[in-house]
Amino acid sequence: MNMNYVEQHLLRWLQDRPLINIRLLERESGVPEGTIQHSISERRALPAKHFESISKILTDYGFKPLSAE
Repeated sequence: MNMNYVEQHLLRWLQDRPLINIRLLERESGVPEGTIQHSISERRALPAKHFESISKILTDYGFKPLSAE
C-alpha cells in the first residue's frame, strides 16, 4: 500500500500509543467503524477526508500534525 507522509505520521503515532481506543476515536471523529483499524493493519488506506476530524481529536492527546512539527 502506498501511503503519503501525513497518513504515515498519523498511523505511526497511533501505533505508538496502544492505549488509545481506536473504536472510540472512530466514533468521536465520525469515521466509519473499522476504517482506522484497517489502515493501521495496512489493509486499506485512510481516506484523506478523515485526517482533519481525527487530528482535531488527537491534538488533545498530544498529536502534532506534520505541518505543526
